[in-house]
Amino acid sequence: MDCRGDIRTAYEFKDIVADSGVSHRPYRCPFCEAPYEDRCIVTECVKAPHFKLPKGTRHRGNCDGEPEIASRVERAASPARMVVGDVDVPEALVARRNPRRVTPAGAPPAASTSPSDEETRRRRKMLAAERTLDSKFTSYLLQQIVSAHRKLMKAAFDQASAAKLTKGSSAYGDMFRAVLEARPLDLFGQRLTYRSAFLSSRLSPSSKPRIYSGSGAVENTDSDYVITDKDTWPREFKSSERVPLILCVPLVPAADAPVVHLRVMEELQRMGERRDTIHWWAYGAARLDEAGRWVLTLTSLDHLCWEVVSRPASMR
Repeated sequence: MDCRGDIRTAYEFKDIVADSGVSHRPYRCPFCEAPYEDRCIVTECVKAPHFKLPKGTRHRGNCDGEPEIASRVERAASPARMVVGDVDVPEALVARRNPRRVTPAGAPPAASTSPSDEETRRRRKMLAAERTLDSKFTSYLLQQIVSAHRKLMKAAFDQASAAKLTKGSSAYGDMFRAVLEARPLDLFGQRLTYRSAFLSSRLSPSSKPRIYSGSGAVENTDSDYVITDKDTWPREFKSSERVPLILCVPLVPAADAPVVHLRVMEELQRMGERRDTIHWWAYGAARLDEAGRWVLTLTSLDHLCWEVVSRPASMR
């Protein structure tokens, strides 16, 4: 639980920090409000984000930091996460969720005072069936998934270098495939890996949503922000015919869009006015349009991230 009384997983709090730069510390146990130390949430590290009690402290009253015994048994049955090269990465891309609260809206957490045993029991019972406290490493931000993919690519490179493999050799490629395929990645129910979930212009677009990447200049139109990838893509599987791929970001945000989405739209507008060239990653399904081009239309700004590659000299 953060300083506002919002209850989320450590993974969701990490998404918030990555998304807005705000941590909403201090964090506390949502049941007894014992203070927590946050690990790998505000700081960048190879382990999964998590909370722990400060050394020499314990939960208050009858609390043990868990909802109920039934929920603990259910979570214990889940398989442990694999760790490749000591890099712990998100296992699933999920939808952004509203936080849960155990106190009335607007009421601050108790902070220096401890809830009564009765109140602690009420909170534990209230959240017993909630998946809010699920231990699976998830993220609603594509940015986190892309960052994890890059960490795994670096881990594969380090392993290939340590094994003195020649770049471009089959053994070198096998090393990258092994590292990426060893890590599962669930895309809204699609059980994939960190290799099969990502597509570049070397491969034809999939009939299912995937994570695409490309580079191009941002262009403002009457209905979308448009980025035409500098590379062409195969028209179909193993086809020699290659066609353009266009990323379209609708100009009008969702009615319930969070403030951070509005800021993203403003930045896209500025980049379009400057004609910035960016390297982008986006999650979605590409479709062939009437002109024979692949079109990838973004449905959520949570599923887009980029790096600026170049900016016109007059705009620097």
